[in-house]
Amino acid sequence: MKDSLLFSVIIPTYLRPNKLKNCLEALLQQSLQRKEYEIIVVDNDSNGSAEDVVRKVNASRHGVIYERRTSNNVSEARNLGAQVAGGQWLAFLDDDCVAPPFWLERAAHMIRINMGKEMVLGGDYLLPGEQVPPESASVPGMMPEGRYLPEGNLFMPRKLYLNFGGMNPELGPNEKRFGYHEGTDLQMRIEKQNPKTWPRILARELAVYHYQKPKNHLITAFLSGLDLGRLKGGRAQGDLVYTTSRIGWLSARLVGRIIFERGKKSVNSDLLRIGEIWGSFQFQKKKVGPAAVPSRTAGLELKQIRVRISQKLRLLGRRVGLWACAPIRAVGCEEIGLFRGKKSVLFEGPASYPVLPQSHPHLGEGTLGDGQSWCALLERVAVYGPTISIVDNQRRLLSDVSIEWGQPPELNWTMRSVWMPPARFLKGRTLILASTGGESYYHWMIDVLPRIGLAKKNGYKMESFDHFVLNDITKPFQRETLEAFGIPQEKCRVFGKKKNAYLCQEAVLPSLPGPMGVPSAESVSFLRSSFPADPEKGAEFLFVGRDKGGHRPLLEAEKIWTGLQGVGFVQIEPEKMSVAEQARTFRSARVVVGAHGAALANLAFCRPGTHVIELFTPHYVNPCYRSLCLAAGLLHGAVIGNGRDWELSSGFDQASAPITASWELVKKALGILASSPVS
Repeated sequence: MKDSLLFSVIIPTYLRPNKLKNCLEALLQQSLQRKEYEIIVVDNDSNGSAEDVVRKVNASRHGVIYERRTSNNVSEARNLGAQVAGGQWLAFLDDDCVAPPFWLERAAHMIRINMGKEMVLGGDYLLPGEQVPPESASVPGMMPEGRYLPEGNLFMPRKLYLNFGGMNPELGPNEKRFGYHEGTDLQMRIEKQNPKTWPRILARELAVYHYQKPKNHLITAFLSGLDLGRLKGGRAQGDLVYTTSRIGWLSARLVGRIIFERGKKSVNSDLLRIGEIWGSFQFQKKKVGPAAVPSRTAGLELKQIRVRISQKLRLLGRRVGLWACAPIRAVGCEEIGLFRGKKSVLFEGPASYPVLPQSHPHLGEGTLGDGQSWCALLERVAVYGPTISIVDNQRRLLSDVSIEWGQPPELNWTMRSVWMPPARFLKGRTLILASTGGESYYHWMIDVLPRIGLAKKNGYKMESFDHFVLNDITKPFQRETLEAFGIPQEKCRVFGKKKNAYLCQEAVLPSLPGPMGVPSAESVSFLRSSFPADPEKGAEFLFVGRDKGGHRPLLEAEKIWTGLQGVGFVQIEPEKMSVAEQARTFRSARVVVGAHGAALANLAFCRPGTHVIELFTPHYVNPCYRSLCLAAGLLHGAVIGNGRDWELSSGFDQASAPITASWELVKKALGILASSPVS
């Protein structure tokens, strides 16, 4: 952070180059001295549609910082901007907003006259043609309880933003829907922990012009209320009688207003309230952590109702030939005879050591099994995605290979959905490799590729298949590994981001290598033999950080790397390496220090006996890489936070929380290892 840099203006953008251009031009004409602020554009378009705009602006040496993400999520874009920011204060501005020339100067004035008083500051949105209030005409005021500043025109100390984990990626606009209230959620978390220390101040003279594309105001009002209710809860929480009666009364009033008043404002307010009550009914309070993300299992009763309704409608639909492949019940694969159960071989998994600043139950001793592995030949089996679900020719959901995270098989999305996507028929023999999450590196390596080994083990050759059903084949690591196993891309049938389905005339279905996301020793052996490497060539001490473009950033990455570099470690960026290069690099390692993330899937390539120190946030301690270490014969240790932010979090809902591990604890952990250069 530069002491002279007051503001870092962060602009998330997605496919709006013309509006972004207008936004940048206005920011470059601010009356505040240019040396006091920087501009950071975070492009949510993986194709980089905003890069050309920034390049043209920078042709005049304006120094606008450009960051690109691989998916559209406004909250994660703002979090990335905060990570790369060098200013003391973050100024969030939407790409369809134009700031008046005195916007930053007025904000700087307010901050300076309130020196010593910490605050969150924001302004209004104005329509084109409206006048910005002069400084003398507006008295900044505290936002009342229950009211929050808009996130598209918001000022906040960078330290405060990072300490609270930034904005929740589950809220706000993303690839799935146009969500709301990501800024409200952050302010609510700050208010809950520090109700008086961090006042929220609305300064109307900080208003910006909002060139928003016209929307359906009725839908917008309802969705905004829905998200607000899900976020805040309220009287309707879990109370079906109150919810139905209240929504019924409001709906009747709404109809009356539409007929007699025809007032858009009153209609919008009623729709907002209806959405808020319905969202409040679905609200479930999180017990662990101040920045809790809504649980994946929230609204269990509602999902059960949806399953029953869907089943009734499907029974009617099947009479006229609809939904022929939709599942009617969930079954286990052993239950229907796809494989014979065998007695599991159990062994005791030792606790991770060292674990600093204190032990965690997710990393303690536990009994592990080898799991079941099998391969079945089926006829007329349907595969649904992108959350992979497999339905046999008797319309039974095969629960062992149909995983939806956080949901029991009987509440699988195929059981809840009334409408099922039409299936494309695949003639001939198909090998089903797709698995939920298989588009990511970790699940591709741990869940998808080992199924090729199971097929080979059961006598199937890759050239004997007409089709291969996979999650995706667009990423370099996917194309490289498919080529290594002799699978041509033209035979691959993939799932996009929308719901899709394939109906296989004949299918070979390998089991998952183990429980979802938990590797087996057999899987590790298969990966090592598929990508052999010489263990004597390469660095012995590796540091694996976190890509600043993703979620779950490592906050003290620079400090940790400086310390590790001084004791002989080499930093690597696995995402820029081929799979073969990653295998060679990890095979030579004796000690690996790495932040929790997909790159640690490469631990499968390490030699037995390699020491691993995994870096966690206290809010998200997922033991999947500890399980990988046990399967691979590695020695696992961990650093959880910085020693000052410890809390015992038992859930897995805060996956995006920043990793706060400190160099002091990393150094202490390394000092305990006999093979470490620090000892």
